[in-house]
Amino acid sequence: MKTFSPAYLKLLEEQHQNKPDFGVSSLEYAPMVAELINANNISTVLDYGAGEGRLQQAVQPYLNHDVTMQMYDPAVPTFSERPQAQQMVCCINVLQCVEPEYIDSVLDDLKNLTGEMAYFTIPTGPADMDLSDGRNAALTQQPPEWWLPRLMERFKLWYFSRVPGGFVVVLEAMDRKPAGSSVQ
Repeated sequence: MKTFSPAYLKLLEEQHQNKPDFGVSSLEYAPMVAELINANNISTVLDYGAGEGRLQQAVQPYLNHDVTMQMYDPAVPTFSERPQAQQMVCCINVLQCVEPEYIDSVLDDLKNLTGEMAYFTIPTGPADMDLSDGRNAALTQQPPEWWLPRLMERFKLWYFSRVPGGFVVVLEAMDRKPAGSSVQ
């Protein structure tokens, strides 16, 4: 399943190399992610679009049990290996950066990787930075009314909340999969 173009991957690799603050938004959401992990006894998490992998460190102080976190980011060599399904998938401020022609593929990928639940944050307006080709980093700027039907084709909605600049959803997997199962 193709989730990005080779040209766009190259742009994202440049962003990660040249902008050390690219991909740090997960820090502000760590307390809520940890609360969901604790309340649902989640033991495996996938951080999809992990950037530099800061979510893993940020949730640690809030956790009440051991959690294994897998990071996936195709533009970061350390985290570029295809992930396996995990109990919970976090996708924080990533979906708006997906190329419009790959949105459905990425959402299908997220569905296939989600064993039990997912936590997504989706900004709905422009990002604070541009790509090296001059485009705003938020390639898919759409309101919740555009995103929700696409999400609900693939997940059951547990929670929705508007936040400044976008929204947060907690979703349940429609077809629960065992954590660690391989996805093609």
